[in-house]
Amino acid sequence: MDPKARFLVALLAGIAGAVAPAPAPAAERDYRHATNTAGDLRFTARYLNLDGDLLSIAFTLPQRALRESAREFGYSPDETRRMAKRCRCTQSEYDRRVEAYYRSRLLKWDKTSGRRILRVDVPAVVKRNALRLSPLAREFERLAAARGDGRDATIDTVVTFVQSGLDYRLLPSREGGREILGFYDPLRALQAGAGDCDSKAALLAAILMNIRGTRMIGVDVGRHYLVGIARKPRRGDASIQYRGQSFVLIEPSGPARLPPGTIHRRTQAALDATKQVRIDPLF
Repeated sequence: MDPKARFLVALLAGIAGAVAPAPAPAAERDYRHATNTAGDLRFTARYLNLDGDLLSIAFTLPQRALRESAREFGYSPDETRRMAKRCRCTQSEYDRRVEAYYRSRLLKWDKTSGRRILRVDVPAVVKRNALRLSPLAREFERLAAARGDGRDATIDTVVTFVQSGLDYRLLPSREGGREILGFYDPLRALQAGAGDCDSKAALLAAILMNIRGTRMIGVDVGRHYLVGIARKPRRGDASIQYRGQSFVLIEPSGPARLPPGTIHRRTQAALDATKQVRIDPLF
């Protein structure tokens, strides 16, 4: 965690005993895609919103964007082996080159635990993919406008789409010959219709970055990842203070539909127990 960060987990009335709503029945949830004549993927999704309304949304992802996002994330062990063979340099120079290679693949060394661990650079993934998801964000804004929703309700609609519109799934460590560290970038998560907690968090943040005035952080509590959104906590909201600002916590993983500010009791237990909460600024 950033040594300058001072955080306080605020758990107000009722959160500890919150019970997650049940996932939507299969008939009330549908997610599919097909390739159109241009070779792009056309998606349709139906899911229940927080207020119980059945919502539908459709969007298109260009094949070019999907290919680009796939190429830029994850690393190839063959490439690192070739780097080792080609490098006629000192160990420190080789280490510098390898670290630069990992960063170019949206990965980074995390040394906060006292040992080097290769992690997904979630802020870099979010920033790299936000523009690609701006058309999807506009679709959510159009849906919200048709419903007469304000900004907070629009955000809630995106949150429940990520939570319950997409499956929760543990992901492979390798895919297509690349090491992906059990993580799907946002476009791959949409293509698969699934993700785990940090993959869904990155997807959620990448969409919301396109909604004006949205400021977020990622919150890693060890084996679980949350999103915090800058807003004044309401009564009962779970939140974190980061650099003097309140961030209301969001559970992106689902499949339960939990509004911003409501986290599962197991998440609260992890927040209470861990001594190394890592904050990733997503702004």
